[in-house]
Amino acid sequence: MTASEQPFVATIVIASYQRARLVSQMLDDLAAQSVAPASFEVVLIDDGSTEPVSAHVDPARYPFTLALVRQANAGPAAARDRGAKRARGEILVFLDDDMRLPKTFLAAHLAVHASTPRAVVVGLIRPAQALASLPIFERFHAASLDVHVARLHAEGRGPVGMEVCSGNVSMRRDDYLRVGGFDVTLGRSEDAELGVRLEQSGCQLRFAEDAYSIHDSDHTDEQVWLRRAFLYGVYETRIARKHPDVPRADPWHWFDVLSSAAKPPFLCAVATPRLARVVVAGAMRAAKLLDAHGHERQALTLTTMVYGMQYFRGVRAEEGSLASALGGWLGYRTRPSAELGAGRNLEGPMKLVAATRHAIRSIRADHQMLHEYDRKYAVGEPRGGSLPRDLVYRVGLQLMVGVRLMRFCKEAGAPTAAKLVSRALRHAYGSDIHWDAEFADGVCVMHGFAIAICAGAKIGPGCILAQCVTIGDGRDPDTKATGSPTLEEHVHLAPGSIVVGPIVVGRGSKIAAGAVLRQSVPKGTLVEAPPPRLRPREAARTAPVEHPYVPQPDDGRAIARG
Repeated sequence: MTASEQPFVATIVIASYQRARLVSQMLDDLAAQSVAPASFEVVLIDDGSTEPVSAHVDPARYPFTLALVRQANAGPAAARDRGAKRARGEILVFLDDDMRLPKTFLAAHLAVHASTPRAVVVGLIRPAQALASLPIFERFHAASLDVHVARLHAEGRGPVGMEVCSGNVSMRRDDYLRVGGFDVTLGRSEDAELGVRLEQSGCQLRFAEDAYSIHDSDHTDEQVWLRRAFLYGVYETRIARKHPDVPRADPWHWFDVLSSAAKPPFLCAVATPRLARVVVAGAMRAAKLLDAHGHERQALTLTTMVYGMQYFRGVRAEEGSLASALGGWLGYRTRPSAELGAGRNLEGPMKLVAATRHAIRSIRADHQMLHEYDRKYAVGEPRGGSLPRDLVYRVGLQLMVGVRLMRFCKEAGAPTAAKLVSRALRHAYGSDIHWDAEFADGVCVMHGFAIAICAGAKIGPGCILAQCVTIGDGRDPDTKATGSPTLEEHVHLAPGSIVVGPIVVGRGSKIAAGAVLRQSVPKGTLVEAPPPRLRPREAARTAPVEHPYVPQPDDGRAIARG
């Protein structure tokens, strides 16, 4: 084994964007850790910063091994996932790029792993000393963390999956890969969703206050903060659909911990999102005014309301309609009470109701996406028919209904039926789609034949799949890791294209006809197949074989007689 192949006890994975100064300070903190520098490595992913991190960071000046990787901007989940798959350490430690670290930080994480098999260690995040000078919304987050820690102590428990935060968390690399890593289709809460899968796989979640980091935040843009709150509502609604058996993954679970006075504004955000937007703007101005006059407590209360309203505006946006949102609330409220407390699976009729709602919502989104495709590409006969009509005439939509039926069977508690549907699709359409492949809502299949999709594939919203497409398992030629592809939003696979291996195809990319892709590509990429090789055909070296059903006349008269 060469020095470059020597494994490490730990790999620290940092995804950085536009924070070269802050991340260089954290690297200095890592250089001062109490553990031996040779025992760990740092993988720093520069996620498309305008000014490259390499302009400020020199790997040679640190006592530990530092791998600096630059990629086109793909989001924190994709960046962290790339770092994890590149890692050579037994333990993965994920850190945000705006953290400061005490000398004992890494030692504290490793101590928990040494005493706890298959541990997922959630470290404490402390606010910076300059917290008082930060905007009110940053102080709101610090106060929320304090409340969360106090609740853990009061309840005498460790964290659950939805409480995992990638700002400061560690796990065994084998466990990370076993559950499939971060879901890179999620723009927010991808760490919590990973925590759910780790918990379900049997990992032991532990909270470690001595493995703390200090949040040296530089967030000052209020509009960015409001947008993030909105997106958390959007993506946690998607996570709830992905994990219908986890009550804490459902956005409506917050109504179990809210006071009665807090609920009306959040219901207003769901019922009338446009009015709620006006209320949010006014409440935020009032919060800043109160804070400026020394009334921080009241300002924090208003900021909490603003965050919650933005969050539930996101929930409503993702649900698409008030009826659908209220259906989600009703589904949550009618779960068995024991399940709400212990996180058990949905039982009986409610599992069937949830699966039915999910299937109907997905089919409607697929139909809408089919019309989007028609507006962009279709020529000739008019398109854009009703759902019943298109189910008769559009084979691609028929296939997608079959895909939704497979998922319905799984969510309703009938996995064998899902396998039977998969076999039926193979015989009816010549398409082999595994029942465990994940399809987001709003996927368009142009034609319904000769499509092969493996079990671990993830198809994002807005994707278009043509005929003879393959999305299959494979091995990464660089990392040697095995796995399945992930297609982010609005990826187009043209006829005959092949996507293989544990790769990510960036949002808005197109894989041209006949192209074979085995490596991750950033958003907006066009992947083309090499042009065919043309050369003169060599003359036949043997006499041509006479076909028994084609007449072989010896002169023109034979043809005339025919």
